[in-house]
Amino acid sequence: MLDSGIALLWADQSYATPIKDFGRFTADKRTSVMHSSDTEGCERAFLSALIELQWNAKREGGNAVVRIRSLGQNRQFSLSTTSYSCQPGRVSAHVTLRGEVVKIP
Repeated sequence: MLDSGIALLWADQSYATPIKDFGRFTADKRTSVMHSSDTEGCERAFLSALIELQWNAKREGGNAVVRIRSLGQNRQFSLSTTSYSCQPGRVSAHVTLRGEVVKIP
């Protein structure tokens, strides 16, 4: 589901100096947790948010989303390769990611 042609780089990962910067984008996704666990709902919402960030990059002409951060309850949360912020509820899980779309060499 993720596009291997659009790099996803978390907040603290290094990357080459961008050729062009297209701005910051936010992906705010909710998914149903009915008939699934909070973990499964959070994972689906996280994947949906990453797909939206990649879609923004493709639409703008970028090839990477860098400095990706998770936003939880109006606070930034630095992503790692194993953690992000998710707010599960009774009927849905909510994940918000923000990143900068760029074109890197």
